[in-house]
Amino acid sequence: MNVTRTMKHITYVLALLLMVASGVQAQEIKARATLDRDTILLGDQIQLNLELEQNIGPKIQFPQIPDSIGKSIEVLERTPIDTIKMGDRRIMLRQDFLITAFDSGPHPIPPVWFKLKYDQLTDSVHTNSLSLFVQVPKVDLKKGPADIKKPFDAPVTLKEIAPWLFGGILIAAIIFLLIYAIRRRRKKLPLFQKPPKPKEPPYRVALRKLDQIKEEKLWQHEHVKEYYSRITDTLREYLEGRYEVTAMEKTTDEIMAALKYDAVKLDEKSYKQLKEILELSDLVKFAKLIPVEDDNQMTLANAYFFVNQTKIEEKLPEEEEKENDEDNGDEEVTIDLSDKKGRRKS
Repeated sequence: MNVTRTMKHITYVLALLLMVASGVQAQEIKARATLDRDTILLGDQIQLNLELEQNIGPKIQFPQIPDSIGKSIEVLERTPIDTIKMGDRRIMLRQDFLITAFDSGPHPIPPVWFKLKYDQLTDSVHTNSLSLFVQVPKVDLKKGPADIKKPFDAPVTLKEIAPWLFGGILIAAIIFLLIYAIRRRRKKLPLFQKPPKPKEPPYRVALRKLDQIKEEKLWQHEHVKEYYSRITDTLREYLEGRYEVTAMEKTTDEIMAALKYDAVKLDEKSYKQLKEILELSDLVKFAKLIPVEDDNQMTLANAYFFVNQTKIEEKLPEEEEKENDEDNGDEEVTIDLSDKKGRRKS
């Protein structure tokens, strides 16, 4: 008898401990249900949120919400269960449901039950109950039947027009390239070509050719006629570029007559030197004159002098850019009061 009583006492104590442990565990777990708002119009959609706050450890079985709650509330969408860490070894499990109703009046949402298992204990916890009230839109019966409202035009976004915009630009570019290619082909020109180089100033071309003639030493190698022909051709080309005189097609007399115009503004010394070069060259080329060595040297020297005296300094774009980079400041001008002359100081 004593043994039987002892076993009963032990059973009662274990049951009491289990009840206490279950109660403590239930206090650590909090379940709640919320709605975005408790009143909607017929057919509106709102969110039903289920949240379960607990310590890390117990295994929770989320309830399977059917496609309808009660007789009138429909479940349209549901999100996956999300886990949110809250600190102090506590977490929150959350799931959202998109619901609607098409019957007016109050619609109760009963509590939702969660099953939990902790060690060898099995228990359950439930949320609070909710109520959703559905209203019918107010209709003015005095106005009679009204037309169905047309759907609102949604604003056009950049994402919608981007394919059409870029497609139009691409088509326009293709048409332009086709027209460009056809025109170039009709003119027998290459489809793509480099831009022309800036024209070199006439005096540079002339000085470079005179340097070449000097280096080749034509008259020293008994090519006197070619020597004078090359010098006069160089000067004629220079006159065409510098004074726009068609010197290549004119005789010496015609060239000298053209250079007497006021528009040319050729000084007397340069005019005389050019005339001597051209007349001597004519004698060598056509009269078979054999000039002396001094005449050969003087002719080339006079050609250099004529070009340098009559040239106009024209700088190429790359030279102007280089000079601008090297220019570190403006020049200063000081005045010497003793002789009233300006002295430039860099």
